[in-house]
This record gives sequence, C-alpha cells and structure tokens, in this order.
Amino acid sequence: MRLPSAFRRLTLTAAGLAAALSATAQGTNPGNYTFTEVTQQRIDEAVAQLDTIAVEMMSRSGVPGVAIAVVHNDELIYARGFGIKQVGSADPIDEETVFQIASVSKSVGATAIATAVSAGELKWSDLVTAYLPDFELSDPNVTAMLTLGDLYAHRSGLPDHAGDLLEDIGYDREEVFARLRLLPLSPFRASYHYTNFGMTVAGVAAATATGQSWEDFSRTHLYEPLGMTSTSSSYADFMAHENKALGNMLLSDGSWVATPQQRQPDAQSPAGGVSSNVLDMARWMRMILAGGNFEGEPVIAPDDLLDVLTPHINSSPPGSFDARPGFYGYGFNLGTDASGRVRYSHSGGFLLGTGTSFFMIPAEKLGIVVLTNGTPVGLPEAVCATFCDLVENGEVAFDWLSAYRSLFDNMLTNLSVLAGLDPPTHPAPAPATAEITGTYANDYFGPLSVSENAGALSFSVGPQAMSFELSHWDGNIFSYIPAGENANGITAVTFHLDAEGQAESVTIENLDVLGQGTFIRQNLEYGAYIEGQSGNGGEGWRQDKRGNGVPNGLEYAFDRNATSPLNSITGPSAIAQWVRGGLENNQLALSVSLPRQPPSEVVYVVYASDRLAAAESEVLAYWQGDAWTPLTGSVQLDSPQVDYATVRDHLQLGTSGQRFMWLGVTQLGLGE
Repeated sequence: MRLPSAFRRLTLTAAGLAAALSATAQGTNPGNYTFTEVTQQRIDEAVAQLDTIAVEMMSRSGVPGVAIAVVHNDELIYARGFGIKQVGSADPIDEETVFQIASVSKSVGATAIATAVSAGELKWSDLVTAYLPDFELSDPNVTAMLTLGDLYAHRSGLPDHAGDLLEDIGYDREEVFARLRLLPLSPFRASYHYTNFGMTVAGVAAATATGQSWEDFSRTHLYEPLGMTSTSSSYADFMAHENKALGNMLLSDGSWVATPQQRQPDAQSPAGGVSSNVLDMARWMRMILAGGNFEGEPVIAPDDLLDVLTPHINSSPPGSFDARPGFYGYGFNLGTDASGRVRYSHSGGFLLGTGTSFFMIPAEKLGIVVLTNGTPVGLPEAVCATFCDLVENGEVAFDWLSAYRSLFDNMLTNLSVLAGLDPPTHPAPAPATAEITGTYANDYFGPLSVSENAGALSFSVGPQAMSFELSHWDGNIFSYIPAGENANGITAVTFHLDAEGQAESVTIENLDVLGQGTFIRQNLEYGAYIEGQSGNGGEGWRQDKRGNGVPNGLEYAFDRNATSPLNSITGPSAIAQWVRGGLENNQLALSVSLPRQPPSEVVYVVYASDRLAAAESEVLAYWQGDAWTPLTGSVQLDSPQVDYATVRDHLQLGTSGQRFMWLGVTQLGLGE
C-alpha cells in the first residue's frame, strides 16, 4: 500500500528526527540527552579526590609510578605525578615525566592521519596498495579492496594480533609486513580482530602518501601543531629523555621488578610506539573535545574528526539482551556509559612495563588520561572509571580496580599445557640427540635450528638467531622460556617423530597461536640418485624411490644412507657427494655437492626436478673446461668439503600433485 505523501514526510529515522529537533528546538537534542546532570561542583569534587584515588590504588596494586591529567572546557585543570620512575630508584615521577603510552598510540596516530585528510593529502578510503604497492594479504580480492580505514578499524580480516610474534623473535617492520600474506583471513569488513601490525601498515601507507616516514609524519602533522614537545613516535627519542619512566614487571609472586629489557616498539610505532607525558596528552584531548581546534586554530576539520570518532565496526557485541555494545572507530573505542553519554576511550599496555588509558566525555568536554610504568593490572582504567563515576553520579558504583584487575589477570594467564605443572618424576626417555638436531623450516617464522653443545640442547630462531635453552619434559616433549613482549612463562616444544624415531617436524607451542607454529625438518643428508649413468666403469642405473611422507605433504626422492652406484667408478667416489633438500618458502630447495675434479671418464650435466621426468627438469650445472658452470638461477657456494663445490637452486613446486625431488647426472660423451 502506498502511503499518502503527507504521512511519508513524517516517517523520519531516529537519527533524522534527532537532527531535525536539534535544528529547530531551543531545548536539548534527544540524540544526546541524559537524565543525569553533571555540575561544576561534581567535577571539582572528583578532581579533589584524585590524589587519594591514585595513592590508594597504587598501594593496592603495587604499580610503581603514575601520572594523571584532567581537562575540562578546553583547560587543563589537573596534572600530577606519583611514585617512582623505576623499581630500585628513588627518582620521583612528576607531570612532565615521559611514559611509553603503548596502544593509546592508535588513537593519537588516527588523529595525525585525520590532519592529513583535512589537508587533502589523503583519504581514509584510499587503497593501501596505492601507497604500498607490494603489500598483499592471502586473498588477492581483499588486497585489491583494502583501505587505510579498514586497517584502522581492525576489520581487514587479519587474525588477532597478527605479526606480533614475528616482532618478538626479531623481525623488523618490513619483514613482518611481507609475512602477513601467509596468514588466513576472517570475513573482510565483517569481523573485528585487533591487529597492531595491520594498523601499522595503514600508518606507514598514510605517511608514505605525504613522502614522509611515520615518525616524521606524526611529528609534523600533530605533535608540532599542538605543541606536544615531549611527544615522539621514536624509541630513540623516548630513551633520550632524562625525565622518563622505565618499565617494571609484575612477577607471579606479586612482587615488582625493573624490567630487564625496555620495550622497543619501533616496528609497530603507529600502533604502539608513541611516548608522551600527561601535559602533552592533555593538549591532545583538548583538541579533540574542541571539535578539532586548538587554541583557536583549526587542526582537524570537524567532519574529518567526527569520521574518526564514528563507529566503523561492532568490536564488542552484547553478550546478553541487557548489555551495551561497543564499537571501534578509527583508532578509538566508542560507546555509551552508564549515564547514557557517549564516551571515547582506549587503553594501552606492555607486559614489559606500561599501562595507560584515557576516557573522554564529549558532552561535558571532559577528559582524563592516566599513564603508568607497570605491567597492565587495570589501574589506569580503574582511575578513569572511578573519576567518571564521581563526575556523573556523585559516588563510585563499585570497586573498579578489582573488576579491571580480574579482567587483566585473565588476559595474562599462561595457557600452555605445561603451565602450573611440575616436570614428571619419571619421564619417558628423550629422543636421541642426533635424531632431533638440525635445521627446520617454516614459511611464516623462517628457519629454526636445533643444536647440542656440551650436552645441552637449544634452538635458535629469527633473523638474529635468538637462542633458547631446551629442557627435557617427557618423551618427545621439551620446554623453554620465551622472551619478548608476548612471553608469558613456560611453553612446550614437541618433536614429531617418524617410525624410525627421527624428527620430521617440531611445534613451538607459544608460536602456534594461529596454527603457524610447526617447523619442518630440513637439510637431512641423502645419497644422490643417478639416472642413466653408463660406460667406462659404471653400470647403467636408475632408481625411482620416494621417501616417507612428512606433515607438509612433501616427499623426498632421496633416501637416508643411500649409496651411489658410481662408487665403482675409478676416481672420486661419487658424482654428487651429498644432496640436501627440503621445503623453503614454498619452493623445493636443493643443494648438491659436486667434485671439483670429476673423473675424466664421464662428462656431466646435473639436473633436478620435482617430478620423475627428465623432460621437465632444470639444468643445475654442467662441467665445462675445468669448472662447474651453474645454470637456470643456480648459484655456486663455498663448500665446507675439500675438493667439492656446492651448487644451490630453488625449484618451483609442480602442479602434478607429486612432491619429490630427483637428481640426474647425464653422460654427454667423451670430449663434449
């Protein structure tokens, strides 16, 4: 049924009705009306209690140092520091002390990009590949549609905290970016997963659009215009400050210690690398609460700031019919508080010793920021929530520190299968050392090496070969203590053995969060298989033999301890002394050790394939004059073996479904 036009004109949406009333009525807009009233007296009384609140919560939690600032109606009305800069030092914290602010950097960085949007330098809808053309995700369709806004709203489909474990083992920003393509994706723009490196990609892309590094971009676009002279996106700048708070860690026994190594977050600077003090953060909050202006000067156009502060994905769906949902804008948590007011917020934390938070209530032009130098235990959030309760309700609803402490305790729980257990009294024997030592490969995390030194086992991983001691637990299970920001105590290392007791792969439990933590054993020594060899001391020989399958589906064409029939040839005992092969970066990696002076009875072409068919093989090298000449992308390497040269190549995986390697040596004939 078609409604009369007069009636249709009255069928406004709720948002449209609120806007219409706001424009025409002299009273309050229903879209932001709340029954509770905030008075100046309440604000003053809440501010007057902040000293007591801070000291009491520090006493209960043990957090060593805290700084707090409050802004209202475009003025700084409170700023103070408490406690010490690091356990073991008597140096006090004041309002000028600089802290690492961890993930509060996301909100700060989003407003830096918003200044560039207002200047016409870029748009949130710009494609990431417009500025970083080599960046890709596992789905090419997502890569082609991915925007800066998608990554700043955590809606790209990347898994939760994608890339963080790569940073823990030493990979730099560019290498983490390159490896994100190896991760599975959730539905694009329909799923929320918090990703530091996803956001970092967008920050770097935005800076690249202006021809700057992120560190320079954030400084010139935001920090300098706001006079944030103690704020930087560079770790070196933070460490150069004399008045800085260093990290402190909470141990399992409840004690606090100075962190043995300060968190270095440059790799993910747009998402977690900002350092600042509460005075500078107060200037930033004033700008936001003033609609993008600072001290009478426009910094961000109101519409562009509103875009940042508009929900772009449901980040916290309600778990019950009476629960309030939560949303994420561009770098901001957005929602409504118990009084019905809109609230902007974000928290940040490093396990190595930083906990931060801010709450802003735009309807009251009120904001509070809390910075601490301790493992996140909920203190910054509890101070903010307690303050807002006093402002809006005149009393505190309940014990916010206990509530947030419980939440953070759950987040910090070690989920290892070994956590809280004592090693077995009578463990099953460990595998023989020779059967588990060697090199293992993983496309995402890279190579891992297991070695033995003076009876002690260890493994090394990452671009700097970070080394970790292995302790035997039970049978094929070992344990180790990880390092880095995401380290959370003991974790398991499980070797997967074949029927002969030799390791085929190893799974590192704490690296297996996304199912990427299994490494395939590589570089096992195999005897060479020789095809079509005949004449002058050698019998014709061909052997088609495949090794056992391993977890990644690769089958080797070489067998351990196999011998070559060329042993009977007069001269060097074999054409190919050793062949090493394995899966590396989704290619078959093949190294062949060749005699520097092959017997004169045979002249050779050495070739290899991932199919048992000479017609589909690649020539790796041939003997010319008095040297081996590599071909088809092969490289000749220095060989540790006297009298042998090593030729190395990578073969693309075939499409036949077969996954094995084959080495052939063909006799060209004397004099050829």
